Amino acid sequence: MGGMKGPGARIALVLAMPLLIVPLAALTWLAARGVDQQESSMRSRLRESLLLEVGQTNGRIRAWFDDLPDYLGEGAPGRDSGRRPRPAELAAWKESEPLVGIPFLLDSGGSIVYPEVAKAGQADDETRRFYWRYLNVFGNQEPIPVYRNIAEEYESSIVGRAAPVEETPAWTDETPASADTMSAPAEPAAAESVMAESAVAKDAPANMAIEPILDAAGSVAELAVPAAPAPAAPAPAAPAAMRSSARREERAVQSKAAQSLFESDVEVQRQVYDLAAEEGKETLKRKVNPRIDASNTRESAAPRSVYIESSRYFRDIVERAERGLVPRIFDNSFVLIYWERRGDWIVGCELDMDAVRGAVASRSGNPSDGVRSLAILDQVGVPVVPVAGVDLTAWRTPLVSGEISEYLPYWETAIILSDASAFESRVRASRYALSALVLALALSVSLGAVFLWRYSAAQLLEARRRTGFVTTVSHELKTPLTSIRMYSEMLAEGADDDPGKRKKYLERIVGECERLTRLINDVLDVAKLERGNRKLNPAPMDLAAVAREAFDGIADRLGAEGFSAAFDAPDGPVGTFADREAVIRILLNLLSNAEKYSAATREIEVRVSVDAERALCLVSVADRGIGVPRAHRSRIFREFHRVDSSLTSERGGTGLGLSIARSLARAMGGDVVYEPRERFDGLGGSVFTLSLPERAEKGASS
Repeated sequence: MGGMKGPGARIALVLAMPLLIVPLAALTWLAARGVDQQESSMRSRLRESLLLEVGQTNGRIRAWFDDLPDYLGEGAPGRDSGRRPRPAELAAWKESEPLVGIPFLLDSGGSIVYPEVAKAGQADDETRRFYWRYLNVFGNQEPIPVYRNIAEEYESSIVGRAAPVEETPAWTDETPASADTMSAPAEPAAAESVMAESAVAKDAPANMAIEPILDAAGSVAELAVPAAPAPAAPAPAAPAAMRSSARREERAVQSKAAQSLFESDVEVQRQVYDLAAEEGKETLKRKVNPRIDASNTRESAAPRSVYIESSRYFRDIVERAERGLVPRIFDNSFVLIYWERRGDWIVGCELDMDAVRGAVASRSGNPSDGVRSLAILDQVGVPVVPVAGVDLTAWRTPLVSGEISEYLPYWETAIILSDASAFESRVRASRYALSALVLALALSVSLGAVFLWRYSAAQLLEARRRTGFVTTVSHELKTPLTSIRMYSEMLAEGADDDPGKRKKYLERIVGECERLTRLINDVLDVAKLERGNRKLNPAPMDLAAVAREAFDGIADRLGAEGFSAAFDAPDGPVGTFADREAVIRILLNLLSNAEKYSAATREIEVRVSVDAERALCLVSVADRGIGVPRAHRSRIFREFHRVDSSLTSERGGTGLGLSIARSLARAMGGDVVYEPRERFDGLGGSVFTLSLPERAEKGASS
């Protein structure tokens, strides 16, 4: 920068500032985005964790229900013998199996054979309630609402192609869906019959059926098993089995693809729901309003159920399957019916719902861990097992919930935060911490930019001062040299004939030489001080005597220039420990400064004193000059600094005297300070004070 002009360097600095500001702004913006992303990540991790927990819980419950028909069928009476179960066997089944509530037996027409009501009034309340609930249902006089997952209902439309087995939609009243993914395995003989008939005729799709489930008004969800058809002509078993297995695999792949596409695509969901509405199939009215629905993993103001409703008669259900589960709801009481075909008879039971609730609750995992609370909500939105410390109304609007299965219409797995404010506090704390880091980063970069700017400006100013110093020194050197040359030439031309003139010229030459010496010493001292190799030789001394010596050395010249100079010192020595030459140099610089900047009133006063409280020896040089403006008082001791005014610009000087004086004083443990002089008769002035540590020495002398 030293080679650049002042305005040019300033412009260069201004143009260079965007190189700092733009990266700073970009860095701040990126950091702010990072804070937002961190907060979003925390919420996303919580969301994904809760969704995973809901999905795993529902998966465990669905797996249990998938195995439940086989489990109940293995324990049902008369399965191996093929005969009609006896009442005692049905009663024993109830006693041996906790899940069995009320066992029943139906004939081929759907009439209730067991439990028996032989005479009016003999039946207990449980039997009368059973007849009231199921007499019309089993007798095919009352349809059963049936529910099905909407993605399975319209899977052909979702994947954009027809079902692999039938050309009709995946589920209609005329064309039941495959039961491979939901049903219990058929008897070996029945399975062989199904495969044999599949080899010779493809026009009997009713051999395979899934009956879905029901809802609050008495709806049904059914787990069905293929019914055994009549014997058919023999056919190769292996090809039929291979075709059946291939159809099952293809159906499973199609069903999973449809389910995945439905859950991930909002537009597909909208179209499927619209299609169901056009066909008059309504979705369930959910009992809770979660913020995040596990069925589509999105936040929604009013999430919709994934189950739609249709109706079937019990006879249609049992004719298309071997066994199944039927959920029913009576006056907000939820029950599950297990049934199984035994030739012309139907054996089953109404499950003990307390046992079912216990089995479901046992698969829900830890209900509360201090961060979140999980509950299985029944058909009215109440936890199956109450969660301590959570109000029932909180489950109406959980953070996350998901419908469990067709077997449990209206039942959901729900999660709420045990202390939402604690999580929000952690999120805010993380945000505040990251924001503080961003702010600290931005502040450090800003301070660095400001420091660089100020440092560059200071270097620029320093370069300008040094340039001015070189100019000033050149002028200051030229002036005494010119005077010496002029007087020397005058003496050489014969002016020495006049003794008076000769003495005057020689005195001028000596004065200019002293001035030149002081200037050169200033330049040398600056160089030594910058390098730190200015050597001092402190010794005990009498500060009053040394100050008197410096004053006497300049008093005659001051008097000749019209100054009123006065010196005042206490009686006796003023002991200190300092470098004698350095002290004289400091005082001469202060006296020269007072001489140079005195105005019309030429008055200089030197006063030596002792500050006993601070143990300091003081030498004050006071004048009645122009003083120092307030804005420059903190800078007058800097190198090359001069007060830029019309009064000072007319006076010579390098701007080094005060800087050298203070540096030397501080090197000896003292200081040089400035204060304005008290006004007297409207006149102000300056007072520069040299302070050095006091050292009492008897007999101290110069």
